[in-house]
Amino acid sequence: MTMNKLFRPGKPEIWILIAMILLLAGAGLWASRTGSAIYYLNWGHKSQEEISLDLNSNGIDESYKLDGHRLRISEKNRELWTSPPEWQISSLLIGDANHDGKEELLLVVWKRGSFGKDKPFWVEENDHKLRCHLFMFKLNGEQIKAIWMSSALHRPIYSLQLTDLDQDGKKELRTQEGSYSLLSILIHAYDDSPSLWQWHSWGFRKLETALPL
Repeated sequence: MTMNKLFRPGKPEIWILIAMILLLAGAGLWASRTGSAIYYLNWGHKSQEEISLDLNSNGIDESYKLDGHRLRISEKNRELWTSPPEWQISSLLIGDANHDGKEELLLVVWKRGSFGKDKPFWVEENDHKLRCHLFMFKLNGEQIKAIWMSSALHRPIYSLQLTDLDQDGKKELRTQEGSYSLLSILIHAYDDSPSLWQWHSWGFRKLETALPL
């Protein structure tokens, strides 16, 4: 088939197909560069969750309320901390993640930039992509303190839980992970195979051993 025959008038379906291909290619490029489409397709729904626990051990339960992707921590109706407006929090989890005998606050955070204000020395400039991070905090008195804050994760976290699967007294972090690829999300929202992670000195390390998932 010659090019003249392929693009001759009277074949509007060809032009529709070409327009669709260009539109999808443009959307994929935009999504890969900004991450916005990826976030709002799978994690952009308005989350509403509230947990009451006494993490600072003062005998009074704090309220951890996730509403509209912002976390508000309060005690006796007095606000102790609110997450920054530039963070989009998709999940929260409370448990002893680093095996110190105390419960921590884990947040799945979407924000722009792979790093915070402190970048590795080899990174000259932070990027502006919307990417997924895992942050861990503790509550000291009435002050929220960061214990560990990841850079942009290789794959975004869809869901997470803490459980001691091997019964060794140390809880593993079980995650269901998604993708930053718009095409992957359209085909399948997240991977069927969960991943297991465990805290080791400074950060979570993926477990390669076979454990019951």
